[in-house]
Amino acid sequence: MKQLLIAGCALLLAACDDPEPQEAAAPKVKYNLPSAEIISSANLNAYQGLSEALNQAENLESVITGFLHHPNPLSLEECQQAWLKTHQAYVRSGFYRLIPKDEKPEFEESQSSVKSLHWGLEVWPIEGGYIDYLPGYPLSGIINDLTLKINETTLIGQHGFSNESFASLGFHPMEFLLFGPDGKRSARDFIPQDNKVELINSDAHDESEHSAEAPLAETSESSPQEPQNHNRRREYLKILAGHMVKTLRTMQQRWEPSKGYYALQLQENRQNSSINRLYQSMMFVVQKQLLDRQIRAIVSEDPLETLHSGFAGSSIADMRSQLEGLHQLWLGNQGEGQLSFNYAISQQDPALAQNINNLFGDIINDLNKLPADTLKKNLPVRQAKFKPVEDQLVQLLEQLYNGAVLLDIPVQALPVSTH
Repeated sequence: MKQLLIAGCALLLAACDDPEPQEAAAPKVKYNLPSAEIISSANLNAYQGLSEALNQAENLESVITGFLHHPNPLSLEECQQAWLKTHQAYVRSGFYRLIPKDEKPEFEESQSSVKSLHWGLEVWPIEGGYIDYLPGYPLSGIINDLTLKINETTLIGQHGFSNESFASLGFHPMEFLLFGPDGKRSARDFIPQDNKVELINSDAHDESEHSAEAPLAETSESSPQEPQNHNRRREYLKILAGHMVKTLRTMQQRWEPSKGYYALQLQENRQNSSINRLYQSMMFVVQKQLLDRQIRAIVSEDPLETLHSGFAGSSIADMRSQLEGLHQLWLGNQGEGQLSFNYAISQQDPALAQNINNLFGDIINDLNKLPADTLKKNLPVRQAKFKPVEDQLVQLLEQLYNGAVLLDIPVQALPVSTH
């Protein structure tokens, strides 16, 4: 009897060890990316961002007009602050230039393609001496070359004369005029007055001979120590402001939802193509603009003039603005019911979506915490201060790539920066 009881228990235990039959795993349902909603949201972001840049540029033009009417330190500072707001508004949305794939033939013929428009606004770094005087070179630059007329046609022709750094249009020539080579531009440089020395003004010179390294000769035996050509400097600044407004208005109009050429192109192209370009643009800016151009310049021996907005000392603010623009594209216009890349990833991998969001926020906060004079510190200090930012940008790039894989977006894998 005892043996039968033991045998019965053994059979019961064996039965408990047998796994219960499991149902077959349900096949994974392919996630349908809300492409149309993401494209619509990106279109609206581009239009609103460029509208803000245009509004700021119009205000900048007005402030410059007031400054030229009564040049003084306070009105010059107002111009500088208005320039900073306008430039940061543009870099926050300027990456949308990467999206248009095709141009109308007339845009190419009139040099108003998106590439040309951006080229006329945001070339950097630049040679300040191509624009105006430098310490020790009081007659250098376009302003002091009396063989050149100061008008929009001349400035367009001189833009990028021999290489990209020889820029005569856009934000950074204006930055140099407003801030000077050391960030200490004097309002006296814009007081309307005649030259204090007689300068040669010969039409026999060919305009193509102009160079930042070839200061204009003067008739006096000694070079003037004070800045000259105040009226030309005033006219140059006014032309730059008007050209900026005109260029930004063209860009904004082409992104107008349901009407602008770039907006329609984004909506009417194959959705997969538009989504790929939008997502790739985020990765491009993180890698090529932030890591390879800006962070690399800060943590290397390159002179500070090579930084983005080096004359104004606003490189850190520029990086923050770029990240804010990317983050807005990532989040979409959620308050208006439109979906986004963030929403799409959160539906499949909430942890990955949260990680990317946290990285955006952490990098922006870390940049906010950096003191304004960080870029003036010696190289070891700059490297130590920016190492956490650099590491987080690398992580953000990697996580964005993981998101592309999850969403089945065939973006180009960019090499991670290691410096």
